[in-house]
Amino acid sequence: MIFNETSRLIIRAMRKFNRIMRENFEEQFDDMNITRPQGMVLAILSHHGEMKISDLSKKMYLSNSTVSGIIDRLEKNGFVERRRNKKDRRIVMVELKGEFKKEAQNYFKPIEDQFAKILAFATPEELDKMVIGFETLEKLMTKLKSSKNSQEY
Repeated sequence: MIFNETSRLIIRAMRKFNRIMRENFEEQFDDMNITRPQGMVLAILSHHGEMKISDLSKKMYLSNSTVSGIIDRLEKNGFVERRRNKKDRRIVMVELKGEFKKEAQNYFKPIEDQFAKILAFATPEELDKMVIGFETLEKLMTKLKSSKNSQEY
């Protein structure tokens, strides 16, 4: 019975966290006229440079088709461009488009600064607890996913 109550509290805390994150960063994405997932793609490309869609998908923990749809909309709005690899035409690379590439850091700096301000309220011990908590939850969810995958075969 304690696990049901604990899982309910964890899910409730995660929902609250997501809502607060959305409220804190919504303005920056609205100014750019993009969604949060689109913002995540742009931020990843801004930090890592050009990438394969499959690598972007792994970083975002989303399927290739979902990320490809996000890329479609970003490409239509002039933020990114796709390029086929010259050696292997099956490989599609995605990168920030020229004019946006120059300005990308200016767009994401306020978001990074806002997050730094939020974390500045935490003590070092609280930050350690957050990292441990999120890493533990990720590990457990990965373990569940692996056990489900191994049961399918």
